[in-house]
Amino acid sequence: MSDLNPTAKARIQTTKGPLEIDLYARETPQTARQFLTHILNQKYTSLQFTPSSTSITVSPTSVNYDIADEFHSRIKFKRGTLAALRDSKNHNSVDGFFIVLNDSPELTGQYVPLGIVVGTESLYTIKTIADGELDNEGVPVFPVSIVSSEVITSYFDDLKKEEKEVMEVERPVKKSKVVVRYDESDDDDDDDEFTIRSAHDVLKDKSLSTEVASKEVEDIPIQKEAVEQEDGQESDHSVDEEGGGEEEEEDSSSDESDNSQKHIHIQVVRDPTIDSDYDTNLDLSESENPITLHMLKQHTFTT
Repeated sequence: MSDLNPTAKARIQTTKGPLEIDLYARETPQTARQFLTHILNQKYTSLQFTPSSTSITVSPTSVNYDIADEFHSRIKFKRGTLAALRDSKNHNSVDGFFIVLNDSPELTGQYVPLGIVVGTESLYTIKTIADGELDNEGVPVFPVSIVSSEVITSYFDDLKKEEKEVMEVERPVKKSKVVVRYDESDDDDDDDEFTIRSAHDVLKDKSLSTEVASKEVEDIPIQKEAVEQEDGQESDHSVDEEGGGEEEEEDSSSDESDNSQKHIHIQVVRDPTIDSDYDTNLDLSESENPITLHMLKQHTFTT
């Protein structure tokens, strides 16, 4: 790079570290202005770096090439130079950018350089991004992306930050409450008007009688006779119970006298061969001839 003094400064924070960039805004006013505007409005946030053998590039999916050439003879492509993207029609854009890893004088007159990365930490960040592992298709295995960006020194006084459109959320319209009042007087009127109709009135069935049933029920003579017979049976039964009670007492007394005469006392005769005098403390565990279960089964008891 020549002895030109930078007139603007910006910082880009990546997932691998910061990038401090000095800009030559006086020599490249259109390119530098749009670059600083993107920095101010966080246009580069979340974009990823694509490393190659000569540079690291940041490029969005859609790029608008709308900047004219701003070549300057005193700006050379040295290590860490930041330049704008360029299409086949020789139009430039700072929707993305690239940073060269080494001195590249062959790029002079082909791309518009607008600044340079400065500082030991920033140069180490460039090397870390460039040394990232790539897969077979040249895509970073662990891509490095831009976290944030800020303008430290602005050469332009009229840089404007875009206002984000706030989506107005439609609030649900509150429905008016419907108050239902219970009027007892209306219900009473309805109850008075409501009548129950019988099946005779509703159904048109000829088999149904049209005569109104009488409320008075005639007494049935048979029922009276049945009641009188039941009363008579109860009186007879009570008389029989009184007489029967005396007879039962006599029968029970006679049975007791008979049972007392029929008691027979049977004396049990012990067998001397196996029975002995009763002893509560008798211990047969050490007997010479112990009694076995077989002996008990073979023995015949006598009475």
